[in-house]
Amino acid sequence: MKDKKQIVPQETYKMLDVITEMWPEDEREYLIGLMATRLSDHYGERWKDKEHCLNCGALMRMYTYTINKTAARTLAKLAGVVRDRVAALKPFTEANKLYISGLHDVLTATETDQKTILRYHGLIAKVKEGGKHKDNLWAITRWGWAFLRGEAMSKSVTVWRGIIQERSPEMITIREALATEGTVWDNRHYDFAPHEGELI
Repeated sequence: MKDKKQIVPQETYKMLDVITEMWPEDEREYLIGLMATRLSDHYGERWKDKEHCLNCGALMRMYTYTINKTAARTLAKLAGVVRDRVAALKPFTEANKLYISGLHDVLTATETDQKTILRYHGLIAKVKEGGKHKDNLWAITRWGWAFLRGEAMSKSVTVWRGIIQERSPEMITIREALATEGTVWDNRHYDFAPHEGELI
């Protein structure tokens, strides 16, 4: 889930600050009041709405997604599905194609909802076939398998309009994420890597 939300400052408001700084200090308050009145008259209710762009109406919200125990458990369960398929002699590339929304017997509804966190952390990605993304098919990425093997990842990522703006310097391993629910992680069972479609 989204942990916290912040609003990205709009360039229009920043520009007003720059303009007012060019005026003598004793006239700034009057100028700010005059501009605010004119802009409010022009934009109407949109002027008060800080969550949408004044020009295009796009959302100005920026979200931070943090790896938590539920996201870690979801990734572990998905890896378990891949592991079972490989054990049943399915080629790794095919075994790693996951229809997450259809895994009702493996994932709870809450775990299924963790796709967003896993995706923004680069732990899963949409499957691409013939140059096109398959809507409902996902695969665990190299980063995902590395995380399952115990490598540390940034604990949080900040995203604006679908693009990662920042990764936190604070790191987390799957062992640490799952320890909060009392699970002791054994990464030896997840020594897979998507390398030329082969199991390593």
